[in-house]
Parts: sequence; C-alpha cells; structure tokens
Amino acid sequence: MEALKAAAASGANLQGLGLPDHIVNPNQPMQLPPGVRIDGLSLVPTPDLCFTGMVTADRLSNDSEYKDMLDDLRDQCNEFVADSVMDIKAPRPYDPMLSDQYIGIGNYGKIFVKYRDAAAAQVCKDKIHGRLYGGQQVQVYYISEEAFAKA
Repeated sequence: MEALKAAAASGANLQGLGLPDHIVNPNQPMQLPPGVRIDGLSLVPTPDLCFTGMVTADRLSNDSEYKDMLDDLRDQCNEFVADSVMDIKAPRPYDPMLSDQYIGIGNYGKIFVKYRDAAAAQVCKDKIHGRLYGGQQVQVYYISEEAFAKA
C-alpha cells in the first residue's frame, strides 16, 4: 500500500487499476457523495468501516428485515475473511416505526462494522464498495475507532 502511495505521489499514472481514489490521487481529499456525512472518516485503512446505501427506513422499522440486513452483511464479510467481523451495528430510533423521520440524520441509515484488523476490513471494503444491495449502491468508508464506539 505504501509503495502505491509513493508511486502516485511521484506522478506515476495509476488510473484504471481499480485503486481507491485517495491512492490514485493522493493530493485530492476523499470525496463523499452529496449529502453524506461521516464522522471520524479515515483516509488510511482501519479495522472499522461505515457502510452507506444499504439501510432504508423500511429495513430499520421492520425487525425481520433489520435482522436479515445485518445477518447478510455479517455473512458476506465473514465469507471474504473467515471470522473477521467482531461487531456490527446499525443505529435505530428508539421507536423503529419512526425510522422514516430519522433516516439520513446522524448515524441513522448507516451500518458500522468492526473487524479483527485493518487487513480484513480492507478486503471486505474492496469486495463490497460499489455493489448493489436492494437496488442501492453501497459505499464503504474507513472510520476511526472512536467513531465506531459512538455509533
């Protein structure tokens, strides 16, 4: 990873290799989609990830869909690196039936996953970022340990 960053910093053309934007263009800040705010965003790999684009108000308000969504993500991530997921959470309002009023505010609408280490998180991020889930594109971001704890 450090060698790629050094190559990009020296002007090597890394376009088209499927690398993250912050590696290809190290002098440009990471761009978030319009309207997305992620506290504790990290530009370097960490064991903690934030997923956007998977959670809808319906998934938060329906206990069965909520559980299925978390189980699906846990299974997918553990499939890439066996037994790598240490914790997973998707904040819900105190009354899940009010989810349509809270989705997109603060951490509502995001999933947070803690991995055993940054290498496992990186494998999962690389495999899931940009995929479709329920017709929505999933975005995955590294976050700090503090941001995960507050989620």
